[in-house]
Amino acid sequence: MEKSILKQDLRITKTHKYLFDALFSLMAEKPFSAISVTDICARAMVHRTTFYHHFEDKRHLLRCALEALQQEFLDGLPPVQPNTDPVEFYTRTLDQIIDHLCDRESTYRAIFRSNGYESIFEIFESYISTQLLESFSQFQKNGLTPPGGVPYELLAHFYVGGFFSLVAWWLSREQTLPRENLKRYCRQLLALKH
Repeated sequence: MEKSILKQDLRITKTHKYLFDALFSLMAEKPFSAISVTDICARAMVHRTTFYHHFEDKRHLLRCALEALQQEFLDGLPPVQPNTDPVEFYTRTLDQIIDHLCDRESTYRAIFRSNGYESIFEIFESYISTQLLESFSQFQKNGLTPPGGVPYELLAHFYVGGFFSLVAWWLSREQTLPRENLKRYCRQLLALKH
């Protein structure tokens, strides 16, 4: 029985991957609004009934695909421990996000060009802000106070909003900045004191 469940989970995972990849591939070619479920199923070589068994519509598929992308880079983040240095933690987090963006650059460019900044990155911004607030709460439990007394929630949205604005700028450019330069510039921006 356990083998059967594992096989089913593997089939579901593969089906989702095929549909996610098909969607992102199509988004590189045309706007999301012009993509149909039939287009996605044909590209993924998945029957429409299978699609609707897993997803309500193409927007639900997109939301799940974006969540899977987010999870890819969040899986490797270490938990905040009592002795975790906040600057080191956020530098590593920033590096991991930039590595993820660069590794999946064509996917993110397709998402950005197909939909623009607001519609897609709102989902990311909300999710990442929530993750950042969880980290901030751990730092607060460890006795660290926010810089300048600025509320943690405000800090989270400020940093995440600024970072995603930078990502949108980066994705909109024809020539990309090399990965290490982008990391270096982001570190320099975080180190600026006002």
